[in-house]
Amino acid sequence: MYAGAAVGVSHLVQATRAGAGYGFALAWAGLVFLTGFSILYLVVRFKLS
Repeated sequence: MYAGAAVGVSHLVQATRAGAGYGFALAWAGLVFLTGFSILYLVVRFKLS
């Protein structure tokens, strides 16, 4: 119980903000990845090269 109280609110807030930032970065990376492979698929599929 003392260990939980010693953490403090600021550490909990920073941990949730860091997790949210990581989640958004991961979502953007996934979006870029899927967009790139979608474009590559269209180029290969319809031979636009």
